[in-house]
Amino acid sequence: MKKILALLLAAALLGGAALAETDEQTRTRDITIEGVTETVNETLYTSSSGYSIWLQDGWAWQTATDETATDETVADETAADETVADETVADETDAAEDAADETTWLEAEESGESAEDGTWLGDESLNYAPDVYVPDGSADTSLTVQPAFGLTADDADSMLGEASYTEDAEAVVGEIEAFTMESGVEAKTVEVVSGGVCYRYYFIPGDSFSLCVTAQCPEEAIEGNGARMAEMVASIAFVA
Repeated sequence: MKKILALLLAAALLGGAALAETDEQTRTRDITIEGVTETVNETLYTSSSGYSIWLQDGWAWQTATDETATDETVADETAADETVADETVADETDAAEDAADETTWLEAEESGESAEDGTWLGDESLNYAPDVYVPDGSADTSLTVQPAFGLTADDADSMLGEASYTEDAEAVVGEIEAFTMESGVEAKTVEVVSGGVCYRYYFIPGDSFSLCVTAQCPEEAIEGNGARMAEMVASIAFVA
């Protein structure tokens, strides 16, 4: 009986230790949105890519993958081939127009375009898929974090210059600005408003790799979700 009780106690202690290790880290703090101070609850998310970010309530890592998206497309095609075909043509047309108007970091990486110094995201970066974070009920708002190897703080201006390039003559392109992260790291950012959408690009340098971050939201939501994403980006920290 004593041995059984001892085993049960040991199991309980191990279970409690495991539970403690998996407990989510949370915090509560005040931020200012549209001139109003509000209290937000945040949960610490640690990415397998080697960084952490404090996500505000209502925000989550997007679990959809290319594989699941493909499966869903196949299912849609089986259910309604003609409808999906029409939507695919429309999507390809929209994508082509977007590509002509907006050069993004990931598009340039895939196409092999080079920065002014002859470099872009290294091949090693392709081994790390970007993390995409989205808020509940807002499909047109997202925060994308892409690891970038082979880049340092010296590459910030050229990278942001490439990211903010657009052929949209009516686009509003801001100046590159420096800011300090919660961790004390000096980062840079630039904002582009084009076609009613606000794109804010961030370059966050690290010791082993850097992070290229894209925050996207409708122009009218800059002071809302845009400001919230800025707060979350500032909370990013590199982890060992």
